[in-house]
Amino acid sequence: MNSQKNGKNQAWSSLIALGLITGCFSPQLKPGAAGVHIFFQDADSSQCRLVSRIETGNNRIGSFQDAQIVLRNAAYDMGANAIRIQEFKPGRIAQGEALNCPAEVIRQNSYDPDQKRDTGNQETSTTTTNTANTNQNNQNTSTTTNQTNPAVNSETVAAGQQLWMRCSYGQYLANGTCQGQSQMLDWKAAVKYCNQLTAGGRSWRLPGQAELQGLLTRTKSANGVFINANEFPNTTAGLYWTAEYYNDQNPNVVWAVDFQSSNSFAYGMSNKAFSRCLAD
Repeated sequence: MNSQKNGKNQAWSSLIALGLITGCFSPQLKPGAAGVHIFFQDADSSQCRLVSRIETGNNRIGSFQDAQIVLRNAAYDMGANAIRIQEFKPGRIAQGEALNCPAEVIRQNSYDPDQKRDTGNQETSTTTTNTANTNQNNQNTSTTTNQTNPAVNSETVAAGQQLWMRCSYGQYLANGTCQGQSQMLDWKAAVKYCNQLTAGGRSWRLPGQAELQGLLTRTKSANGVFINANEFPNTTAGLYWTAEYYNDQNPNVVWAVDFQSSNSFAYGMSNKAFSRCLAD
């Protein structure tokens, strides 16, 4: 009986690995798959049970978001409640692990892309409220803070011996924090945006992969982003463009850094991501 069950599981895993659809497509998240959580790459899954290795197979995945959908659907069909994406190559493959994890492990280690996308207005409202509370709490110390850190209200910030725009595209600096909502651009638009900046009388550009990775911190800030929240307040979690090509064989693919998981991914130029600019 157990051998038959194991055989069925192996057969099912093979179907997942082969993929059920060939060619480019736009996957849709199955209703039940919304309950499959996505783990950060460095999440502690020691209390989880590995259900199966999963991959997109012959599906031609164009974006990281599509890869998430395909792998979550596969994990849902297998009865898993979490996935960890370990590799993503646009137009080729995405692969990872389907896991069954306790609720507390999921709460501590996962993020929910559906919630972020579907409740964007709510999140903006929550962020604004938190910012207002922070400003109110700091009213008594704002004068001292400005005296010890004259650049607190500067739209640029020196980090890692380089000068950065404090806010990403779509945001603006007001009352000591980045306000408004970060906007996503395709790669060419992001390059143009940075090149047209004139802040501080400097020339600006998209950073290289190593330069952008240099902003990653070892721990997450209060809003779940691996970045110094004092230097880059109210940073939106997600993928940020770099100017660095993935390799010579893929002229339309560049590196992007995910400040929600602290990982880097090869990302097609036609996709959308956030932008943070660096001074030459």
